[in-house]
Amino acid sequence: MALEEMHLNHDIPDPAQSVADLPEGLRRLVIKSCRRDPDRRYDNFEQVLADLRQIARADALSPKKMVEPERKRNTDAFL
Repeated sequence: MALEEMHLNHDIPDPAQSVADLPEGLRRLVIKSCRRDPDRRYDNFEQVLADLRQIARADALSPKKMVEPERKRNTDAFL
């Protein structure tokens, strides 16, 4: 019930709070894609693709930003 109430009455959290260095254009795309009001979301994938291309052209998704940080491996899980 709590999850249903959250979906009905609350917007998603700002993705920039969870993803460091998230490009602003991509942040806006995620927020728009997840709006509760369907009239405020994208109408179709072509619109999403157009915004993604604009973000890429602006070099907001540089290869450096797309590389995941190195993670420490826990070898104990394999023993």
